[in-house]
Amino acid sequence: MAATEYASWGDVQARAGRWVNLFTVEGKHPNIADVEQLLVNVNAEIDAALRARGHDPAALTPDRRSAFTDLSAYAALARALVAVPDSPDELKALIARADRIEKTGFAGLYSGGFAVLAELEATGGTSAGTFWGDEPDYGTAAQVEVELETTPAGHLPAFARDQEM
Repeated sequence: MAATEYASWGDVQARAGRWVNLFTVEGKHPNIADVEQLLVNVNAEIDAALRARGHDPAALTPDRRSAFTDLSAYAALARALVAVPDSPDELKALIARADRIEKTGFAGLYSGGFAVLAELEATGGTSAGTFWGDEPDYGTAAQVEVELETTPAGHLPAFARDQEM
């Protein structure tokens, strides 16, 4: 089973900033392919953590999936950057930040404190939906006609939608 893609190479690039060039040096490791493999590994770990708590990663809505982008991208970045020898202080700061985001994110996943996971568990894994998603016919002529036929006269509005006040 392929892991869900929570982050891509582009997401890692955005978080690496000017240090992204470290991954493009010909013949050196870690390179872009290494980072992409780290992303696959991290994404599989996120999937496993979700499954361990009883949630199907494939059933996540795009919004919920995107909530794991930082965790996935920073975790892959942290794992790749530790392989860079003699890192300057600025790079060490990025490594520390990425490592902190990874550790905090996975701790939240394992404990149930990750915001999206808490939401999933509070709602039983179902989305609250949206008005337009739940009521796609609202305001159409057919819907208004049905509503007029089924609504008691005392519940109808005292004015029409386009009526001037």
